[in-house]
Amino acid sequence: MHIALIRQYFDSSHGGAERYAVSLAHALISRGHRVTAVCSRANPDDIHDIEVANVSRCKWAGFMRHAAFAWRAGAAARSLGADQVIALARAWPADVMRLGDPPHWAWLRVTSGGPTEARRAMHNPRHRALLGLEEKLLTPGQIGEYVANSEMVKRQVVHAYGVMPERVHVLRNPVDGARFNPNVQTQGDALRAELGIAPDEMVLLFAAMEFRRKGLVQAARTFVALVNGAPALRTKMRLLVAGRDDATPGRAVLEAAGCADRMIVLPASTPMERCYGAANIFLLPTLYDPAANAVGEALACGTPVVTTASNGASELIKNGANGFVVADRDDAQACAAAVTQLLATERVQRSRQYVAMVHPSPSWEEHAVFWEEILTRRERDKLEKKLIVAAPHAFARRRSVDAEGALLVENSSAQAQSLIKRCGVVFDASVYEPRPDKVLKDHRGSVVARFPVQGASKPKDGIFAPSTPANAYLKVSREDPSAGPHEFDICQWCAVNGIDVMLPLAAGSDGRRSFCLSAEAPGEQLDVFIRKYCAGENYQHRVMRARVLEAVAKTTAKLHDAGVNHRDYYANHIRVALDIRGDVLITLIDLSRAQRRDAVPLRWAVKDLGALAFSLPKTLLSCTDRLRFLRSYCWHRGLETPRRKLVKMISARVAFIASRHAKVLAARERSDAVLPRQPKEHDLVPATRADLDL
Repeated sequence: MHIALIRQYFDSSHGGAERYAVSLAHALISRGHRVTAVCSRANPDDIHDIEVANVSRCKWAGFMRHAAFAWRAGAAARSLGADQVIALARAWPADVMRLGDPPHWAWLRVTSGGPTEARRAMHNPRHRALLGLEEKLLTPGQIGEYVANSEMVKRQVVHAYGVMPERVHVLRNPVDGARFNPNVQTQGDALRAELGIAPDEMVLLFAAMEFRRKGLVQAARTFVALVNGAPALRTKMRLLVAGRDDATPGRAVLEAAGCADRMIVLPASTPMERCYGAANIFLLPTLYDPAANAVGEALACGTPVVTTASNGASELIKNGANGFVVADRDDAQACAAAVTQLLATERVQRSRQYVAMVHPSPSWEEHAVFWEEILTRRERDKLEKKLIVAAPHAFARRRSVDAEGALLVENSSAQAQSLIKRCGVVFDASVYEPRPDKVLKDHRGSVVARFPVQGASKPKDGIFAPSTPANAYLKVSREDPSAGPHEFDICQWCAVNGIDVMLPLAAGSDGRRSFCLSAEAPGEQLDVFIRKYCAGENYQHRVMRARVLEAVAKTTAKLHDAGVNHRDYYANHIRVALDIRGDVLITLIDLSRAQRRDAVPLRWAVKDLGALAFSLPKTLLSCTDRLRFLRSYCWHRGLETPRRKLVKMISARVAFIASRHAKVLAARERSDAVLPRQPKEHDLVPATRADLDL
């Protein structure tokens, strides 16, 4: 499998998330996969056997640089043709995204100091850009599934963005068992000897790449609280600091307490396994962390951990057994009490194996297997989704002609045959004269009847596609003997070309009349869907509206590329639904008047586009929405026609349809004056020319 990994930096020395990206790439390669790193910078020492696709950094973008990288990286990953795309940073679209970076809204709540300050921070362009990007990434349709490294992060994204819980998997950070294990005690003793630390001295370890966020000052205050609480510890305790950041703030706290000589700052090149082996306790009073890698590494080495509840890795800790979780990192007394209790627990201090076994972290081998299962399932789902879309339509036809010349064409797929039996339609002479209680419409020689499918349950919310159609619709043409079989053939042609249309079950003709039986298309009419779910101007509605119009534009382009001209391309003949993952499903219905050619001329394409524009007035779609739709349509078709010319042609077509519709309404009013009639549900709502202009 070809897998693309997106991360801004592929450099294991840059931080925990970057180290994770490099390790995951090598773990997947070791299992026989081809991996391409999509990044803006890669360390040559870390990319052995890894293909690299460079994404240029947008230096001029300022506060938009994160969005610029997200878009560029996603486009680069798509262009690779990879089977699966894993976003280890903020990027879209992707098949799976790992939520390794802190959710920005949660970060603002923690760092701002209160709701008022958090709202004030929203006016910062950088924060607004990051929040908008985060919301886009967690909106259904951009990412298939998510992987969180803690239950805390899963709860946050489910609560804040309404992500379905089943789409978020929790996978703990893996630990390299060859490096981090209880046997590091020997390396730790050697490090103690090099630093001049006596065997009977207690060592507190603080290790991080960002000292301010991870809590160096708080760790120093905890050390001071320990020394003040037990003066004898002043000469029996050390604070080791490992990392690349500036340790001056922490040293200043110790200097004020008169114990600056008890702090040792280790060189950045010191292997972490030696640090864990030398420490009695690992102290990490972090402000916020999705799940700190260092906690799992320390526990794997048998070093008990004291950390805060705002660290997702605190879920690995069982108080008193392998560490303690404190509520507030600024509560130095609580941190000191936790350290004191761990130092007094003989079992914890004497048995590193006991601490390591309380809550073991997965190995990299187990971690890679889990990722492989997710990606394999995603690949299988993609294939099944294509088959599910194509299988009901790309059917094997069963054709028969009786002695009197009556034609019957059936969809011989198992699903179609089951629906035919369950809806109770019998293909004899009675099919042309459905019972009055089944008839929905009888107009100008055309009859539409509805037959419920037995055993089908329609979902409560029509926005989601049901697993089984709830109804079958029978359309009878009393004047055209070819209409039913023609619609059946058009549906099959569309399905072969990857266009989602209503599922045709059977069609027939007796030489004078014809019929076509089809399953109910899922979802709502396009105009009804927009009015119900995305007619507002808030962010969620705008995003959903853009996704729906993009899907409709893509389907329209595929229809015309397949040489099919719908000729009744109004919004009520386009059905919109969502699948369980939130992807937009577009289904076309009522193709009885559709025509098939080798290629659809532009003027015929304009007729379809004009009909669609006429049925969606400005009360539903703005000019911006319409132009975005047209841009997407042209892009999918590769049209070189100037867009301004196309807009003029569509506007002229809309004006023609509007004038014709006005004449129909006027004639209807004159006839109603003679013989009043009841209004029908399918009557078009009159619209003015100003409402219909592009």
